[in-house]
Amino acid sequence: MAAGPQAPEKPDTRDMVVVHRVFRREFRQAADLILQAPAGDLRRAARIADHLELVIGLLHHHHRSEDEYLWPMLLERTGVRADLVHRMERQHEQMAGHLANVETLLARWRRTGAASVAGELSSTLRQLRNSLVEHLDEEEQQILPIAQECMTVAEWEKLGEIAAAKAPARQRFTVFGLLLEETSRAETEKFMMMLPAVARFAWQFGARHRYARYIDRVRGDAVL
Repeated sequence: MAAGPQAPEKPDTRDMVVVHRVFRREFRQAADLILQAPAGDLRRAARIADHLELVIGLLHHHHRSEDEYLWPMLLERTGVRADLVHRMERQHEQMAGHLANVETLLARWRRTGAASVAGELSSTLRQLRNSLVEHLDEEEQQILPIAQECMTVAEWEKLGEIAAAKAPARQRFTVFGLLLEETSRAETEKFMMMLPAVARFAWQFGARHRYARYIDRVRGDAVL
């Protein structure tokens, strides 16, 4: 008896959960690092600010990829709740306001290193993170299961490609290092295999060590 048609392969949406872990960690740590930096130490402020600007940029790219690709695709699919997708869009708009406030304060802190600005910036970062965590939790609980059911593997992989293409090329190994801090062994192997062979070699024999030195300088002696 001939076998029936196989069910279509479903995308593995857990890679986005790893990305979300990075955002949760980095915004929490940034709020602490800013408070712990010595007042008036502009060199230390610049180092933290540079790193935070990278993370903010990654969040902008992440949200833009969803706004331009994921939300419109889900709205086209039969049975997907439009109210849920539109709530995700509104949450992005709210976080854009928080991010604008953070970026304004971050520029002031970079220039002055003032303790008063550091306190306001840290507080604003915590407000942003609270909104972000609420959004990420809902996205993981509500959106990712829907995406897994109604998107093809190729469509999901395209979302990842769009997001990756938006990351600054000269900092891609830094971004990769941030991701690998949040992966299990199996997840690490999966992310490694997503790299071209030349990039895997570069990571193992140089970039991995450069990332470790970089992140040590950012975090300093802080206990996080």
